[in-house]
Amino acid sequence: MKAEKINEIIEWAKQEDINPDSIYDCRRMYTQMSEDLLEDELAFDVCAEDSGDYLICTTYVNISGKEWFSAVVSRDVTWWWDTPENFTHYIAELYERAMEIQNYFNS
Repeated sequence: MKAEKINEIIEWAKQEDINPDSIYDCRRMYTQMSEDLLEDELAFDVCAEDSGDYLICTTYVNISGKEWFSAVVSRDVTWWWDTPENFTHYIAELYERAMEIQNYFNS
């Protein structure tokens, strides 16, 4: 991820509540960030299980004949952050992993 994009995410995170009260609010926060700054490259959803809820991150992969194919980037996304910089570092890691997955399927 380029430094310019990292700075944009940091500035975005400074204006947002990066510690929402619920996992569903956290999903909305991550989704909004992806829409606003990452061209929807990352998608987020809540999975509910008897043992508890968790947040997953996926990326869509363009595979001929398999429309809307998505791959899991992380199956347990962190949903509490102490600083915008740490939040951004984590987003950069998720984004880089998503790009690795897309390159694998599209090479």
